[in-house]
Amino acid sequence: MRIDTCLPSISIVDGLDNIAINNTPYAKKAASYINIVNELRRIGTDFAVNLPTIVFCGNQSAGKSSLIEAISGVKLPRSDGTCTRCVMEIRLSESIDEWKCQVFLRKEYDENEMQLNRPIESKFGSLIIDPDNVELMARRAQKALLNPRKNSDLYFNWDFGNKNYDDDSKSNAIKFTKNVVCIEIKGPDVPNLSLIDLPGII
Repeated sequence: MRIDTCLPSISIVDGLDNIAINNTPYAKKAASYINIVNELRRIGTDFAVNLPTIVFCGNQSAGKSSLIEAISGVKLPRSDGTCTRCVMEIRLSESIDEWKCQVFLRKEYDENEMQLNRPIESKFGSLIIDPDNVELMARRAQKALLNPRKNSDLYFNWDFGNKNYDDDSKSNAIKFTKNVVCIEIKGPDVPNLSLIDLPGII
């Protein structure tokens, strides 16, 4: 599928140094398209149509999550071992309101790994207003997906104690899942992007 966005071209000239990239005509035009793509993905349109996406993939511990952290401004679960065990979709959009983040679970497959007719997306946990709290909530959300036969509410306030990712993973029902943790971030100076972080190639 080809999407003709008709976005205006941008040249860097003297005097533009102090203008935030999000305030350019290109960024404002792109923001509306990205919001549409995010909503289409939320309702499952990508089951039938390939939506435009930036995907980060590579070897285990190659720095994929670190790159996304640099772009998004928040930390994602990571360790020396295997920490990303599901797809993580990061939706970024600029807003005049204060910074906020909401984590969602998007289930595209049932507990037997059979594809659903349409995805089910639901909020996971409460609204986050401190960027430092995103990593823990994302880790809890991933654990909820890795235990598909249990109510995800059990993991809203899950205490990992001193366990690292590899030790904690031993208690999960499955090692990896095709379902998705969605992290939606809005706020001033947030770039208008939609990114996908995949588990590392082992």
